[in-house]
Amino acid sequence: MRGSDGSIVIVVGVLSIVLYALGLIPLYIQAWKHKGRVVGLSTNRIIPLQSLLADSFLGWLFMTTDIAGGLLSLMALAAQHTFDVLGGIGYVLVLTMELGIGVVQLVWLWRTRKIRAEATTAGMGYDEYVSEEDPHENTNEKLDGLQNTIQIKAPEKALVHGE
Repeated sequence: MRGSDGSIVIVVGVLSIVLYALGLIPLYIQAWKHKGRVVGLSTNRIIPLQSLLADSFLGWLFMTTDIAGGLLSLMALAAQHTFDVLGGIGYVLVLTMELGIGVVQLVWLWRTRKIRAEATTAGMGYDEYVSEEDPHENTNEKLDGLQNTIQIKAPEKALVHGE
């Protein structure tokens, strides 16, 4: 029988760990590009603790569930008579990478707390608030002003070749 020594199982285990790590790397790249903001976990408003239907609630619920699953699985490995090193490495990787994503997001939330509070007071989302040059000016008025300042005159008489 091919692979009876367990080499196929080890290859599949290593491959799953590598693919999992590669799947989380884009979240770190995204956080780097957005100055620490993990967009999938972000919230546009300051959320009172009573509100469980927040924009970011499902993202945090998923992360918490995944971290708890990694921690409990690691504890189950430790409770066995033999410790599966490859499984332990995978679970530690899950815990480390996902806790890192959570910490990066919490730091971003702390750093932007005043801006997000101003956006909430203005009745706007974070992205909308920071992208506006003047949050009190209407975007449609800006566009109308541009159209009124640019006037293109059509020529009165078309030129014919040779005239």
